Amino acid sequence: MKIAFLTIFAAALLSASVGASESTGVDGIRLGILNTVGNETSEDKFRKSIESLDRVWDRPVVVSYYDIPELYSAIKNNKVDFFLSNAGVFSTLESAAHARHLASLKIKEAADVNESMGGIFFVRRDSGIKSFADMKGKTAAAVSPRAFGGYLVSLGEILARGENPELFFSKTSFLGYPMQLVFDEIREGKADVGLVRACLLEEMIARGELKPDEFRVIAGKRDGKLACVRSTDLYPAWVFAATPLATAEESKQAAVALLTHVEPSGVEWSIASDFRSIWELYKALKVEQYLYLRNPTIKDFIYNHRMALSLLSLFFVCLFLHYLLVNAEVKKKTQSLRAASEAREKAQEKTMAMLRRLHALERISLVGMLSNTVAHELKQPIGTIANFADGIRTVNRVENPDRALIDEAVEEILQQTCRANAIIERVRSYAKPTVLKLERIRISELVKRATLDLQELGLRMPELLDKVPEDITVNVDRVEMTLVLLNLLRNAVEAVVGVPAARVSIVASDDGHHVTIMITDNGPTTDVSDLQYLFAPKASTKAGGLGIGLAIAARMIERFRGTLSIVANQPHGVCAKIVLPSVASEMSDDPRN
Repeated sequence: MKIAFLTIFAAALLSASVGASESTGVDGIRLGILNTVGNETSEDKFRKSIESLDRVWDRPVVVSYYDIPELYSAIKNNKVDFFLSNAGVFSTLESAAHARHLASLKIKEAADVNESMGGIFFVRRDSGIKSFADMKGKTAAAVSPRAFGGYLVSLGEILARGENPELFFSKTSFLGYPMQLVFDEIREGKADVGLVRACLLEEMIARGELKPDEFRVIAGKRDGKLACVRSTDLYPAWVFAATPLATAEESKQAAVALLTHVEPSGVEWSIASDFRSIWELYKALKVEQYLYLRNPTIKDFIYNHRMALSLLSLFFVCLFLHYLLVNAEVKKKTQSLRAASEAREKAQEKTMAMLRRLHALERISLVGMLSNTVAHELKQPIGTIANFADGIRTVNRVENPDRALIDEAVEEILQQTCRANAIIERVRSYAKPTVLKLERIRISELVKRATLDLQELGLRMPELLDKVPEDITVNVDRVEMTLVLLNLLRNAVEAVVGVPAARVSIVASDDGHHVTIMITDNGPTTDVSDLQYLFAPKASTKAGGLGIGLAIAARMIERFRGTLSIVANQPHGVCAKIVLPSVASEMSDDPRN
């Protein structure tokens, strides 16, 4: 039930809009003081400090005394501008109500303001409880489950000794403030062990409120950190703090007044620099701002880990987006590769078709060109046949002719006849020439197509210098002109195999009358005297070649009303030069224009 109440109260503090409300109308600066030892004692303890504040503030100080729940409620409801409390209460309000630390009370019994608050376990002098272990299972008394020095620091000591604070005592009674009520409870035997803040026992004995031999401290220790006996670790003591309602100027004035204030009694203010010990204590006990650790709900977990969850969510969102992008990129690359593969297959098929057509065109074109070749080739075997036939006739006129000589002549006649038949059959194998389909085409497009076809043939391409303007066009048959360029480029590429810094260039120009295309390589230079034979049948030096590639190319160019010539390049290589009519000149020659 207590835990549920504290949870509801803490949630109310977290949801409160401290500072959002207007002032309650009190004409003064409202100071709330946590009352742990009675109004009179508290007023007497802080009177001089309050007077110092009253001197620096333009408005009078209005002091109110609260217990812990009342102080929380007053701050929640915007009834307090500044407050005085122990460091434990401040630690909770710092996170729940955005309180600001201005000064810390430096008590004369402590050497370090960060280590000036502790707690004690005490029993009656005649109690049989002698040690820490003897307290286990006994009844206890304290002021409040939220009291810092009077309860929570003692639970921290129990936890540090390896015990469960909630099960260590059989029962704990909470009496409320002032803290002197705990001594009455133990004196009357209503509880076995009392829990109060350190130094309170010595203060009450000094004021004559307790007898020196009336009570005994359990697990007490003294060292140079605190002059009073203590049973627990030490923490920061009292804190003067500002709520969000306090102005920056008033907060500054208060801090300066307190930090420069020194009382003859020894009351002095300083700055506590480390509240981590309190946070660690609360977290270990799972109380105050760490109460959610006891029974955290999903909502509490999300709220308290919102930053980490936000970062984790952002990470997963980024990871998912990365997955989508990578997946899209993979699909894109896959489609691109598939398209490239399909295009390559189509290009290969097209190249093979063009090569087959080239072979067919070679044969077709040869029909017209080989007439002279046929006449030349047949002239020798026919002349040989005639000579041997005349020799046989002469020998037959002689009495007892030489039969061996006749047989030899007949055999030669048969061989020459077979040779002539072979020539005739080769010529007959070629088809009739096709009809040209002329169209206006950019040379750059034809060069690009021929270059791609070369690459598909698997030839190792040298450096290619392409200086063909995009705007130069010619009227040609697309296929035949591509084949001409392919044939010439192939010859140039094959010519530079093994040549250091191999290079092939293709240049095109248009002077308005003629379009000139020059394909040049830096391979071995053919002797000038041999260039005239390049266009002759059987002039090829390639193994298995027909020796008519350039002849066919020249015939095709002639069909486009152009010329093809081969000249030596300086200092090395050969240049194939194509000259075609300019489109502009053809248009001017057209009578329709």
